[in-house]
Amino acid sequence: MLSLFLPGPGSSQDVAPPTGCPRLPEHGVANKISLYVGKRLDAPGSVCVRVVNGLQGLGADIRYGASAFWLQKWEDKEGKFRGLEEPDLHGGLVAVPLIAYTLPGGEMLDERLPYSHQPAPAGRYRVRFRFRMPGQGVHQELYSEEFTLP
Repeated sequence: MLSLFLPGPGSSQDVAPPTGCPRLPEHGVANKISLYVGKRLDAPGSVCVRVVNGLQGLGADIRYGASAFWLQKWEDKEGKFRGLEEPDLHGGLVAVPLIAYTLPGGEMLDERLPYSHQPAPAGRYRVRFRFRMPGQGVHQELYSEEFTLP
């Protein structure tokens, strides 16, 4: 198995929000990973997401993969959140790149969801960010506050 560790595409040097995104906090809670979500200004049914790595010191980098962000919709029938664009992990083959990106301490990463660029249906949502902490082999998950899309 081949794994590559590359610097992430986001950085705190890129403070201006991406086009169509509202301003999101540029700093998170000290020694924590923070996740912020705002509704896109130019695309109803879409959101902008920012993760801030508030870890400090040596070894503060976190790692995340190509599918680290997931937009999840509340399903009344199931009584839980389900990913809108989750790959089918139980059947068929799924091509998942074996690349991990790093987000250094004090840096931030921006993303837009859904990945399909199609408006998400109206409903109750949250965003999940999946990552690995320094020195740990197990993924951790961080969830945004719940929000609604029209």
